[in-house]
Order: sequence, then structure tokens, then C-alpha cells
Amino acid sequence: MRDEIADLTEKELDIEIIEESAETNRAQNKKPKKKKPLTKLQQAQNDIKELNDKDLRRLAEFENYKKRTLRETQRALIRVEDSAVASFLPLLDDIQRTLLSAREHKADDSFISGIELIKDNFENILESRGVSAIETVGEEFDPEFHEAMLVSNDAKQKNNIILEELEKGYKHNDRVLRHAKVKVNKI
Repeated sequence: MRDEIADLTEKELDIEIIEESAETNRAQNKKPKKKKPLTKLQQAQNDIKELNDKDLRRLAEFENYKKRTLRETQRALIRVEDSAVASFLPLLDDIQRTLLSAREHKADDSFISGIELIKDNFENILESRGVSAIETVGEEFDPEFHEAMLVSNDAKQKNNIILEELEKGYKHNDRVLRHAKVKVNKI
């Protein structure tokens, strides 16, 4: 009986070992299979995340490019408009000189009125485009807006005050189109 029990026990042990061995093999077989899909899944998720990050960076770069291009285009348009407006300033100077000359030579009133009308219309058009004359006589000299052509030493006047305007200066919005050429008092 002992031998039978020993045989049974050995058989049971063998069965248990075989079962454990089979379970271990299944577990080993399952583990690599499970790891590979998990690794592939994780790799796919990482790839998707990288692609999404790249897409977001490219989208941000493109948005920055659009903003930069828009700013550059706006600046170019401003420069073109400034240049176009500045090209008309000598014509306005000529009209103003013609008016002064007509008054000095006591030209016909209708002629003077016609020139005044042309000058006023021209100035209104420029004003509607944001162009304005730079203040000069009696103002303090500012190199951002004025160009000193002559200097005077008048003790009766304040130092650095503009005494005379030699050529009118103009601004387009806040940008100087042409500096006013002036005579400045320096004590």
C-alpha cells in the first residue's frame, strides 16, 4: 500500500509538475505575445503623440508665418502710401509758392481765389489720408520733426525756439514724411 501511495504521490507530483510546467509554458508563451502587442500599442501611441506634436508645431509655425507675412505686408503698404503721399508734397509747395507770389504781385482776385481753392482742396485730400503739417514757429526745436537749416542768436527769444519756417514739414499719421526746415534760436 505504501508503494501504491508512493506511486500515487509520484504520479500526482508528476501531474502537478506537468500542470505547473504547462502553466509556466503558457504563461511564458502568453507573456511575450502580450508584451509585443502592448509594446506595439505603446509604440503606436507614442508615434501618434509625436505626429500630433509635429502637427501642432507646424500649425504654430504656419500661424506665425501668416502673422509675420501680414505684418510685413502692412508695413510695405504703409511705406508705399508714405512714398506716394510724399511725392505730392513738392506739388503742394509749388501751389503755396504760386499763391504767395500772386498775392505779392497783386494778381487778379479771381486768380488768387482759384489758387486758394486748389490749395485748400489739395490739403483736404491729404488731411483725409492722415497727413498733417508739422508745427514750427514758436515751438521748441525737436530733431524728430524739425531740421535746423539756420541758427540765430536772439537774446529776446528763448533758447531752442523755432524762429522761422523755411520749408513746411509733414507727418502721415505719426510718421514723418518730411522734416520741417527751420531757423532756430541758440543763445
